[in-house]
Amino acid sequence: MNAPPASPASQALVVNLLTDPQERLGLAMVFIAHGLAVVRQVSHRIAAMHRGRIVGTGPAADVCDRPAHACTRPVLAAAPAGTAVAS
Repeated sequence: MNAPPASPASQALVVNLLTDPQERLGLAMVFIAHGLAVVRQVSHRIAAMHRGRIVGTGPAADVCDRPAHACTRPVLAAAPAGTAVAS
Protein backbone atom coordinates (compact mmCIF):
# COMPACT_ATOMS: atom_id res chain seq x y z
CA MET A 1 0.00 0.00 0.00
CA ASN A 2 1.33 3.45 -0.88
CA ALA A 3 0.91 6.20 1.65
CA PRO A 4 -0.15 9.71 0.61
CA PRO A 5 2.67 12.25 0.32
CA ALA A 6 3.73 13.65 3.66
CA SER A 7 3.84 17.36 4.37
CA PRO A 8 7.26 19.02 4.45
CA ALA A 9 6.97 19.35 8.23
CA SER A 10 6.24 15.62 8.59
CA GLN A 11 9.12 14.75 6.28
CA ALA A 12 11.49 16.93 8.31
CA LEU A 13 10.36 15.20 11.51
CA VAL A 14 10.97 11.75 10.01
CA VAL A 15 14.38 12.79 8.70
CA ASN A 16 15.37 14.09 12.14
CA LEU A 17 14.07 10.97 13.87
CA LEU A 18 16.23 8.84 11.57
CA THR A 19 19.38 10.93 11.35
CA ASP A 20 19.75 11.93 15.02
CA PRO A 21 20.41 8.40 16.36
CA GLN A 22 22.28 7.54 13.17
CA GLU A 23 24.78 10.33 13.83
CA ARG A 24 24.80 10.09 17.64
CA LEU A 25 25.20 6.30 17.86
CA GLY A 26 26.85 5.55 14.52
CA LEU A 27 23.95 3.35 13.44
CA ALA A 28 23.57 1.83 10.01
CA MET A 29 20.09 1.33 8.58
CA VAL A 30 18.25 0.22 5.50
CA PHE A 31 15.71 2.81 4.39
CA ILE A 32 13.38 1.82 1.56
CA ALA A 33 11.33 4.52 -0.13
CA HIS A 34 10.23 5.98 -3.45
CA GLY A 35 10.87 9.60 -2.40
CA LEU A 36 14.46 10.17 -3.45
CA ALA A 37 14.58 13.64 -1.86
CA VAL A 38 14.07 12.04 1.56
CA VAL A 39 16.27 9.05 0.74
CA ARG A 40 19.09 11.41 -0.15
CA GLN A 41 18.70 13.23 3.18
CA VAL A 42 19.01 10.10 5.34
CA SER A 43 21.46 8.08 3.26
CA HIS A 44 25.19 8.06 2.80
CA ARG A 45 24.89 5.42 0.07
CA ILE A 46 21.96 4.56 -2.21
CA ALA A 47 21.12 1.45 -4.19
CA ALA A 48 18.64 2.18 -6.98
CA MET A 49 16.42 -0.73 -7.97
CA HIS A 50 14.39 -1.52 -11.06
CA ARG A 51 12.11 -4.55 -11.26
CA GLY A 52 13.67 -6.07 -8.15
CA ARG A 53 17.28 -5.73 -9.27
CA ILE A 54 19.90 -3.23 -8.15
CA VAL A 55 20.77 -1.10 -11.18
CA GLY A 56 22.96 1.50 -9.53
CA THR A 57 24.75 1.99 -6.25
CA GLY A 58 27.09 4.54 -4.79
CA PRO A 59 27.34 7.63 -2.64
CA ALA A 60 23.97 9.40 -2.36
CA ALA A 61 25.16 12.50 -4.23
CA ASP A 62 26.52 10.41 -7.12
CA VAL A 63 23.37 8.32 -7.54
CA CYS A 64 21.11 11.38 -7.42
CA ASP A 65 23.29 13.79 -9.40
CA ARG A 66 24.63 11.32 -11.98
CA PRO A 67 22.30 8.30 -12.17
CA ALA A 68 23.91 5.35 -13.93
CA HIS A 69 20.70 3.66 -15.07
CA ALA A 70 18.09 5.16 -17.37
CA CYS A 71 15.21 4.17 -15.06
CA THR A 72 16.56 6.36 -12.23
CA ARG A 73 16.48 9.58 -14.26
CA PRO A 74 12.67 9.87 -14.59
CA VAL A 75 12.22 9.16 -10.87
CA LEU A 76 14.55 12.02 -10.03
CA ALA A 77 12.94 14.29 -12.62
CA ALA A 78 9.46 13.54 -11.25
CA ALA A 79 10.28 14.91 -7.80
CA PRO A 80 8.34 18.16 -7.38
CA ALA A 81 10.42 21.30 -7.06
CA GLY A 82 11.25 22.10 -3.46
CA THR A 83 10.94 18.52 -2.19
CA ALA A 84 14.36 18.52 -0.58
CA VAL A 85 13.89 18.12 3.14
CA ALA A 86 15.56 20.58 5.45
CA SER A 87 16.91 19.10 8.67
